[in-house]
Amino acid sequence: MNISISNSTPGRSEAALLANLKQLALEKLDLSPEQLSAIERMDSDAALIETLQFDSLTQVLFMMEIEDCYGFTVEPEDIQNLKTIRDLVVLIQHRVTGT
Repeated sequence: MNISISNSTPGRSEAALLANLKQLALEKLDLSPEQLSAIERMDSDAALIETLQFDSLTQVLFMMEIEDCYGFTVEPEDIQNLKTIRDLVVLIQHRVTGT
């Protein structure tokens, strides 16, 4: 499957980005059944690391997929500030729109 996400659309809604992140994780990462279930149930207020249950390698791979998909670099200080799924969505919105 191919992901058709345009990184040039400013003002992407939180719901659209959340759906795209779910799709990205499901299609691009080798996940356990528990992780797949957690992703299907995740919402914006969920704790990022605890909800996704990613080990450190999977976290790095997911961030690389986000970088490739949306066309920006996730800096180490960005990662330190990501506590919830919403934090990740806001980071993407800011980087994609330049605000």
